[in-house]
Amino acid sequence: MDNTSTFSNICNFDSIECNGRIKPITYNTKIPKSTELIISVGMYLCQIHYNQFILNETRNINYNKSCEHPKHDEYKNQSKNTKKKSSKLNLKKVPKRLIEVLELNESSEICSMCRNKTDKDSEYLQNEKYKAPIPIKKNNLNDNDNLQDESIETIQDELIEAIQDESIEVIQNESIETKQIKTCQHPKHDEYLNQSKNTSKQFSLQKVPTRLIKVLELDELAMIC
Repeated sequence: MDNTSTFSNICNFDSIECNGRIKPITYNTKIPKSTELIISVGMYLCQIHYNQFILNETRNINYNKSCEHPKHDEYKNQSKNTKKKSSKLNLKKVPKRLIEVLELNESSEICSMCRNKTDKDSEYLQNEKYKAPIPIKKNNLNDNDNLQDESIETIQDELIEAIQDESIEVIQNESIETKQIKTCQHPKHDEYLNQSKNTSKQFSLQKVPTRLIKVLELDELAMIC
């Protein structure tokens, strides 16, 4: 394998596995840390290797992320649905008000169960560093977006935990996983996007239809918008 390629129609890996459209690796390409020693800006990858080292690796990293809350395992054992097969965690950045009391950094991610249980945990409630969520009145919703988000987040977390504790199947699991894969894997996505009148629109990603897998040269787990 060559680290650089002077021809945009040749994949740097140049193997019998190569297939599909050649894609350049630019500064805008989000290269997963696990492949930084293999993939670098300036390289060209065929669709097969782009899927393998960029899209699929990103998806695996997101899927295997774990909650960073210091009491996650303890809360999990306390949950009513411990016998239920574990579902994908709904991870979000730790709320700013909880960073200090949980001794985490701003980029840390915790799950909805832990966000909700933290506000009911006597250990944290008695800690001077703890900051309680601020309830918002209707007439204040437009005055403070941050507080509005905090209130909405609390409501969402309580609903999610209630669903989990009652062992009800969470229909949104698939959509949550889909949202974490933020890149459409269609080989002509960029071209179609440039042709679109509304380039700022958010896309809904779904698994590629079986009938299109072969013609698009994607795997059965690939997501397209």
